[in-house]
Amino acid sequence: MVFEVAFIWVAIVEMLCQVVQGITGFGATVLGAPFITALLGTQTGGPYGTLISHIPLIGMAIPCFKKVSWKDLVKVIVVCGPFEAVGAYWGYKVPSVVTQIVIGFAVTLIACINIYKIFIKDALLRRQGRTVDEGLSNSVANKVFQYACLVIGGLVNGAYSVGGPLITVYALNSIEDKEKFRNTMVWVWVIMNSILVIPQQIIGGLYTPRLLSCIVVTLPLSTLGVFAGMKLMKHLNKDLFLKIVYVLLLIVGGNMFIRALLAL
Repeated sequence: MVFEVAFIWVAIVEMLCQVVQGITGFGATVLGAPFITALLGTQTGGPYGTLISHIPLIGMAIPCFKKVSWKDLVKVIVVCGPFEAVGAYWGYKVPSVVTQIVIGFAVTLIACINIYKIFIKDALLRRQGRTVDEGLSNSVANKVFQYACLVIGGLVNGAYSVGGPLITVYALNSIEDKEKFRNTMVWVWVIMNSILVIPQQIIGGLYTPRLLSCIVVTLPLSTLGVFAGMKLMKHLNKDLFLKIVYVLLLIVGGNMFIRALLAL
């Protein structure tokens, strides 16, 4: 086992990011990536982000078992699974940077539209004493949009592991209860990481002694952050929860879009 002073800073950053993941069920890896890779380097920081999020997610998944939207979880796995296999086989035909620009832009746009709706439009309607429009969650167009998110999310996740934001958009449009949304996302990433991402990282020899040492040092604070987030989520009303989720989605999509553009 090795120790570096940088591990302490990583632990602090990761704890704060995991608070957000404890609230929303996603986002810690993307939020922490710029800081973690700066501290650990890209080769260690990338797989570190996946593994340090996966371990607390398993801890979250067990107590969340009773309040999960199993219908939506099964739908994500059944629809995304085959398309992930297709994406893994054919994905190399489309450059990764192009995929990330398109997905990043789409998710950023979706987040911006919903941020406008919940921060500005809904507030204006309430001020005027009018009913807030809850959307067309059962419309044919919205159903097509949801399945498109799953299909495209599966394809790009299989090819480049960047389908997460689109899968999150599907869940936001399908699951109304904030706790069920968070718990379902937790189970989605536990299953996806277990069968796709982590095995690839192990086969690729990415779990070095340095990375595993960093995990040991930072795991206690990371776990503390997750369960603090879970406690905080119970005190958030639905409107505030949605605001946090869409702002986080904006950060995720914007980060993907900007980094891909800079890589051109």
